[in-house]
Amino acid sequence: MMAPIFEKLSAEFTTVKSLKADVDEFQKVAAECGVRVMPTFIGFYNGEQVETVVGADQAQLRALLTTLASKGGAGAGQKLGGGAASTALQTTARKLGGPACWRH
Repeated sequence: MMAPIFEKLSAEFTTVKSLKADVDEFQKVAAECGVRVMPTFIGFYNGEQVETVVGADQAQLRALLTTLASKGGAGAGQKLGGGAASTALQTTARKLGGPACWRH
């Protein structure tokens, strides 16, 4: 299970904002981002999707977070909530500023 690993890596990579989203709550956003397998980790920078890791691959997730961390920024773990809008994820990523990693 990747949830505890994601939590641990989120605490380690403090310059990357880590978000979790429930695909049942954010179905439209998940579809827009092409999420077909869980877990899926999507890296954003300046509100743009830059890299995706599909499946439970700890090494690839670490590489994604390393790439995002090298871009700068600061953050803490968060969970997306509220009503799902088609641009909710992109809007959230832009508001966060800097790099972000979204976990489905």
